[in-house]
Amino acid sequence: MSIAQWNIFKESFIAETKEEQQRILLECIEKNESAYIQVMACDALSKIYIAEENFLSALAVQQKGLTLITEDISQGLFLQFILNHGRTYFLLTDFTNALEVFAQAEEIQETEQFLSLVIVDLYLNISSCYYATEEYLKAKEYLQRCIQHLEDLGAEDHIKVADVFNNLGRIAEKEEEYNKAAHYHLSAVKLRKKHFGEHAETAFSLVNAGVSFLEAGQGKRALEFLEEAQAMYSYIGMAESVEYDALKQNIVLCKDQINKERN
Repeated sequence: MSIAQWNIFKESFIAETKEEQQRILLECIEKNESAYIQVMACDALSKIYIAEENFLSALAVQQKGLTLITEDISQGLFLQFILNHGRTYFLLTDFTNALEVFAQAEEIQETEQFLSLVIVDLYLNISSCYYATEEYLKAKEYLQRCIQHLEDLGAEDHIKVADVFNNLGRIAEKEEEYNKAAHYHLSAVKLRKKHFGEHAETAFSLVNAGVSFLEAGQGKRALEFLEEAQAMYSYIGMAESVEYDALKQNIVLCKDQINKERN
């Protein structure tokens, strides 16, 4: 790979328009002599398409990238590329193909034994596929792998742990274990407060905890967390959002439940 070839790819990052950026990346894919740059360009272009929700174009570019991968491409880059490829299938709700692609990434991990947050993302994505297909036991298995990998990284308090707790809470809800679900969501709240403070993600976890307590028949505890979420949404300027409207409905349900308990 020459400096000139690399400089052409770098131009895509300073392009003034999205159209110009896409033109440069397409030129890199079609004309650059470096397989490394071609694959990087395919990955960058697919991410642009995903941001535009043009998933089929993203998939086509990724499939082109797979044909360009050679032995010179590092296993780390290959793993990241196919992880993004699997995510695109997931966004298209094609969970079968997503899992097949993720299985290729798992094979690389079994050989290379990377210690990386990319592997946490891999396990999170596999878990999400199994959640979507209602295979909750397998979904939980991969979430436990996330936790183990984060521990191996010495990253027990990383924000991705909150994502794991959130997903464990969602599974517990599906299994109608609402107290357990609330516990997981409160664990996510704790981490999101630590990392984000007053933030939409923190409010989201507060709502999840409140709804789980509501389903468990604990109206007072539910109201506590839902009202905290309501105050947070107002503070961060989301009082006109769809999430805020849904939250208000849940607060009404909480108060109805509390009134019934009193009577």
